[in-house]
Amino acid sequence: MNIDIIDDKIVDEFSKGDIVFKIEAAPNIEEERRPVGMVNTKEDYEKRLRTHFYDPILFVCRLPLRLAYLYGCLNHSFNAHQTDYFYFSWRRLRETVWNDWFIVHPYTESIHGDSIRLL
Repeated sequence: MNIDIIDDKIVDEFSKGDIVFKIEAAPNIEEERRPVGMVNTKEDYEKRLRTHFYDPILFVCRLPLRLAYLYGCLNHSFNAHQTDYFYFSWRRLRETVWNDWFIVHPYTESIHGDSIRLL
């Protein structure tokens, strides 16, 4: 799997509660993005994580991977691949300009190798 981090410093800003994020999807890089869900706050994310079935792997992976999983941007079952690119964008509270944070690319699972970077 490939997650391209565009702005890594946003993890710290997000943990302070100073920003919100939104998710958009597109079938490829050239296509227009469509909204996926709503704007999310730090509190929305924390509630989703706390109410999710406990899986210790979620607490050792990097925040972008955790968000991609919790918000349904990864494959839902083995060999049932997502076909869209998912774009996570951020903005500061009380501002209107959205900035790219990271992109989740479609991927194929690897049984005998590293398919994701957890840390």
